[in-house]
Amino acid sequence: VEITPTRMMLKLHWHGKVLDGPLWRRCKASESQWTLQDDEVQIMLPKDDGYFWKGLFEGGHEKSHFEVLTELVHADEPVVPYEELDDKAKDLIHDLQEHQEMINEGLIDPEGFDDFRLVIGDGDGAK
Repeated sequence: VEITPTRMMLKLHWHGKVLDGPLWRRCKASESQWTLQDDEVQIMLPKDDGYFWKGLFEGGHEKSHFEVLTELVHADEPVVPYEELDDKAKDLIHDLQEHQEMINEGLIDPEGFDDFRLVIGDGDGAK
């Protein structure tokens, strides 16, 4: 296992590279840990900041807002006060609140919600 603040690579001698790529956000590589237990590799990547990770690797699978919210509800991490969050984290929380309001009003079915977004415009900001 090779971990830098911006990249992770997992290579097994009998298999070759299993994972390799740039991380979604920076991690504290010097505090990272990994273990091999039976046939399972466990990797712990401490985040470098309090921002939410919607995926592990850049360009890889991305969690929906609903999945992130569900993880936040069940998280075992200490809670960061809203005032201490960066603007991107605050924007994500605002989006999650809007989605929850839409679910509460029956406008979105959380089981069928795929977080698809489409913006159509002329690109010049005209109204």
